[in-house]
Amino acid sequence: LDDQTKKTIIHLMETYDILCTIISDKDEDESYYFVPYLLRPNVEPSNLSQYYVSEKLYIGYDHNDIPYLPDGIYYCLLSSCLKEWNNTDVKLYYQCAKYYLINDHHYIIIKKDKSRIAVQYCYERSDKSEIAQFITNKVQNSIFIKRPHELIKTKLSLIVEDRMPKFKGKVCQYYIQCYKCLELVGLRHRVKRQRNWIQCSNCHTLFESQSLNDWLSYNKEYFKGTDKQTKRKLTPSEYMKVGKQQKKQTSKVDINDQDDVFFWEIISHLDPSKYFYDVASKIYKDWRKLAAKLDHKIDVCEIETDYSAAYDRAYWVLYKWKQNNHATIDRLLEALTAIQRLDIVDMIKNNILINE
Repeated sequence: LDDQTKKTIIHLMETYDILCTIISDKDEDESYYFVPYLLRPNVEPSNLSQYYVSEKLYIGYDHNDIPYLPDGIYYCLLSSCLKEWNNTDVKLYYQCAKYYLINDHHYIIIKKDKSRIAVQYCYERSDKSEIAQFITNKVQNSIFIKRPHELIKTKLSLIVEDRMPKFKGKVCQYYIQCYKCLELVGLRHRVKRQRNWIQCSNCHTLFESQSLNDWLSYNKEYFKGTDKQTKRKLTPSEYMKVGKQQKKQTSKVDINDQDDVFFWEIISHLDPSKYFYDVASKIYKDWRKLAAKLDHKIDVCEIETDYSAAYDRAYWVLYKWKQNNHATIDRLLEALTAIQRLDIVDMIKNNILINE
């Protein structure tokens, strides 16, 4: 094959997440590719005996919605994540990949576990207690603030929607495993006002989940939220109080995170149309991109002909989406994130925290 044909084939494979180009800092003359489809079942499993390993957090769909995730979807997810965490330090195993996040000093493990995706993080242990505590705090706060599991969940949802259009609109969720019956439990069964407690929907056992503790932990010293006047760092619970106090004010809460990293699992029942005005007022020229992510069947040409203002076009897109689909807050935020409108995502989160 000539060079142009090779480039065309590689471009197509990258477009469909069959492979991912790794940009190497070591040798600019060579190209490296991540090809998860080449993984073989006889690859040795990872030895994590020298690491602290978190409990698993599961990501996937209700079995009544999507009973099984094909391997191809999982491989596309691995490639898509590598595009986000570009580096050559990724360890490949059969139906498992371990990514090193160099700026956060920990690994993220993504494993296919039957019909769901299991996610863990791990980091090396230290014999020195002070260093060990420092690393633990840094890693846990990195998980709390950057929320790599949310990135994985969003990417999985978009891949399923793109490659399995039959299941468009199905909600991707978080699950944890019941220690007693070993069944997976959705986070909607969490006990209110008890951060790490959950009740199994299968055996009805009430238990404290180490998985929730691993993925929710934070340390005040590292939390990023700050008080606008004193510049003092806020804890998540303090942030929630600030939100309630400002309920009747128009100023935005100056914070980078919310109290619960699984916030959207808890408020997914809210009507997304309550926030259509916020989106339509800020989306401007990106209304077409939003339409493509929400529902590719929406006739943007017809909307463009009927309405001249960007606000009206965007609002009509949102109205059509809600009319023809199972519209949720989760889905709206995923679409906005996919088109890089994180300003609107933050605005909606802020409004929900204040008003709900």
